[in-house]
Formats: sequence, C-alpha cells, structure tokens
Amino acid sequence: MKRYLFLISVAILALTACSGGKTITSISNSDNIEEAIIYPTKPYSDSDHIMQKDPYAFYNIAGNDTRYWGAANTHDPAIIKEGDTYYAFSTDANFGVTSQKGIHIRKSNDLIKWSFVGTALDVTTLEDQIEYIGYNRDGEKVDFFWAPDIIKRGNEFWLFYSISGFGQRNSMMGLAKSNNIEGPYTFDKEILRTSQSVGGTPNAIDSAIFVEEVDGEEKMYMSYGSWSAGIYILELDPVTGYPLIAQTLVEREVTVNTAEKGVTATATKLVPSSSDDPAFGTKILSITSSEAPYIIKENGYYYLFITNGVDLTYDYDVRVFRSRNILGPYVDGKGVSALSATNYNSFRPYGNKVTIAHQFTYLTDDISYKRGWAGIGHSTAFKDEEQWFFASHYRGTYMDRHRFFLGIWKMHFVNDWPVIEPNRYTGEGSINLEQADISGNYRIQILHQSAVNSMLTDDIISIVNRAEEITLTKQKAGEWYVVNGEYNGRYRLNNNQLELELNGVLYKGVITPQFNYEFEKGVLGLSLINSDGTALWGNRII
Repeated sequence: MKRYLFLISVAILALTACSGGKTITSISNSDNIEEAIIYPTKPYSDSDHIMQKDPYAFYNIAGNDTRYWGAANTHDPAIIKEGDTYYAFSTDANFGVTSQKGIHIRKSNDLIKWSFVGTALDVTTLEDQIEYIGYNRDGEKVDFFWAPDIIKRGNEFWLFYSISGFGQRNSMMGLAKSNNIEGPYTFDKEILRTSQSVGGTPNAIDSAIFVEEVDGEEKMYMSYGSWSAGIYILELDPVTGYPLIAQTLVEREVTVNTAEKGVTATATKLVPSSSDDPAFGTKILSITSSEAPYIIKENGYYYLFITNGVDLTYDYDVRVFRSRNILGPYVDGKGVSALSATNYNSFRPYGNKVTIAHQFTYLTDDISYKRGWAGIGHSTAFKDEEQWFFASHYRGTYMDRHRFFLGIWKMHFVNDWPVIEPNRYTGEGSINLEQADISGNYRIQILHQSAVNSMLTDDIISIVNRAEEITLTKQKAGEWYVVNGEYNGRYRLNNNQLELELNGVLYKGVITPQFNYEFEKGVLGLSLINSDGTALWGNRII
C-alpha cells in the first residue's frame, strides 16, 4: 500500500508548505478548500445493512449469530498478517450473548471489515490449567482464556495466552502451537503461574512477545503483568518459546475460591516457591493500575505501551514509555521513570498518553450520530510494509459500557515518539501539501496526562470535556498564519511538518486525510505532540 505521511508541528502556527528542502510561506488561495486532497473511500455504502454502518446496531440485531459480529465483541486484540490476510486473536469476551471459548479469531483483507472465524484453542488439552485456576470470586468456573499474543516461527504459529481469576493473582500463562493460522492450537508448554496465596509476585497475565536479532543472535522476550504488581519482562528460548529460567513450584495448602460466590476453601496446589524466583524476570514498570504491556522497536528505541485507569470499561487509556535497552530503564516524554513509586491516587501523571476518551461532535451538529469513544486500551502495534498501525478495543458513549469493538488506527513517529490518528483506519487518502488549503475550522482534543475524560451514569458512558474549537486562518503573521478560537496561536508547514502553536505551546505532528464515522465524511486529521510528550488530536470540520 502506498503511504502518505505528512508531519505537522502544531503550535497553532502559520502554514508553510515545503518542497525539496524549501519552505514555501504561502497557502492556497483556491476557492475549493478540498482541492489537492483525496479522502479515503467511505467504508460502507448507503445500501449496506445498518450493522455495517453503525456498530451500535450490532447489539440489537446480531445476538448469538457470529456471522454478524464483525469487529464487535473483540477485547484485548493481537494482530498478525499471514499472506494477504490480517488475523485478530482476542479474549473470550462478549456481551449479552454466548460463544465457544478458546480465544476468538477474526480475519480481514483490509483492516476495516472483519469476519468471525471461530476459536483457536483445543481446550481439551488445557484441562490441567483450568483445574489450577478453578473458580473466581463470583463462583464462576474459569474455563475461558484471554489476552493472547500470536507470532509465526518457521511454518508454525505460536499462540501465547492467559487464564486467570479476574482481580486476583490466580493466573497462568501458556503456549499453544499449530501449523494452521486458524488452528486448532494444542497445549505445548506452561510459561509461568502465580497464586493469590503467594504474595509479592507479579500477575501471570497479558503476555506479549518481542523478537529481534542482536549481534547475529536471535533474542525473544515476553513482557507481562497487570495492576498493582507491575510489569515484568523475561527471556524466552527463540527455538522453543520456553522460558530460559524454569519456574520453581512447590506443593502447598492454599486458599481457593469455590462455586459459591464469596466462599473460600483450602486445597493443595503447586504454586510459586517464592516472590524471589528469578523466573519472574525483570520489573520494568511499577505504575499502579497498569496492564497490557506491548513492546516495539523503532529508530533505536524500545517503546513500552501499557494501559491504565480505574475501570477498563470507561476510564482506560494507553500510555507509552521508551528506552535504549529492552530491559530499561523506560521513561516518558518528561524523562520520568516507569519505575516511579505510585498508588491508586497518584498514577496518572506518568507516561505519554496515546489515547483518551473523546468526542468531536456537538449537540448542535446536524448529524445522526453524536457520539464519542472511550475505553481505548489493551493495545498492540504492528508494521505493515513501512506503515505502523495501532490496534485496541474501544467502547462508545451513550451506550452500555460492557459493549466493545476492535479498532485499527494508523500510527506515526514524531520526534521519536508514537502518535496515532484520531479516526479509525478506513483506507488510504492523499494530500499535496504544496497545493492543499489546510485552513478551516478544527476541533481538537489535547491528551493531557492526568485528564479523566469519561464518566459513568447508570452504566452509560459519557464524555467530560468535549473537543475544543480553533480556526486555522489565512491571515499571515510573518512566516506563520494566525490561529484563533478557544486558543490563540499560529501555524505553518515546515520541512514536511505541521507546526501548531497554541497559547505558546508548540506541537508537531501529522496531517492526513481520514474518514470520520460520526460526521460520515472525509476530514483532515491532526496527530501532534509537544516537547513533553503531550499529544493533540484534531479534525477539520469545515
């Protein structure tokens, strides 16, 4: 796929187009503001079924019929491309319906329209793991699996997965293998287990695999962990996928949950010998409430993505740290360590925020779907040809918080930090910055580190602070153009970057043609970041 990437430094500055190293301090005077811009094709037609145009409708129509699930009921996705087909593996999660258990699989030819394939695991090979976990605190038998990661090794596919009693460290991570991308995957090896009765350990959940070659030698690592116990990383054998350091287990009498909610008993189980076992690996992040680690490498940096918040159904945002060494130390855009001591009340000012609950529509807009999006978390990132993509689940405003969907966004690197586009991916567009007129009315959302931008009322999600309005004018101010609205400033295009200065704060990033589902039309989207790692999203609403 041909990619069109245009970086924008946003300090709401003046427009300056660039060509071959030249800075052109002029802006198109064409009466047609859309000239030189090609937007992605609308991902559905007017004649399509409502479920293809409006994912909210899925929950009212599809029910148990997985043929109509599409991107709905996808939680904790992992993405892999095999041939020309993309596959999404995800947690055994659904809302108001039932499905077979064993890690959901979906596939797509374009990252836009997804179809449900089935489940991956041959659960008959996992009975020992199901027996180890037993029941959760609600008295439910834990026979479902979650938070997978998937890689290909030779002609074999390796599926890493977790099984856990929610909210406790009764957890286990395992590896299953198959010669077919669509399974079935049979149990191969237990990677790590934890127990609520053995304190001080990480939580054996949310495994994510990273592979690279170092000095001619292949290295494989697994990051994992969740909530208050922190994020860890351990090394695996790239030939087998097994840990280089085997875990030491001992037989002990421990407290276990039973089939009756809130009632516990004692049982003898093989559990970790101690919290000091080197098999747990190296702690790389201690920010409270963090989970879902994922590591990628770009331009010599390792980027550690995590998700945190107080409730995964609405207050749930992705953050990122980086390091020159895969084992750390990891820091955010302000240089603050990922190993900083925090608690439930102090974790928010850490990590560059990559996602935030947001709504670009206003009640006064003459459109059908005045909605926003929240709970954008448990992410993965993958590179297709030369373009990075970001994937996660997300939820919608004005609907029950337990409904969730798979989202794919393009991701760019600005000043060696990742930023994602504000609108979900719907295909490619193009823009000629020398000729395009990028002036107009924009709605922007600044991703402040400590901002909580969603709330719950009777299980319905709503947005706290709507997007703000600014206008990129055609009024010149030296080499810049004037910005006014809820912020004052200036902007320009400079060396293929949009620089936008708002109230004295300069942002740089990407301006690209995108499709916006709420307005159901093409928009110019902004993905920007400032010097301390605070990102800015924007959409031109002409």
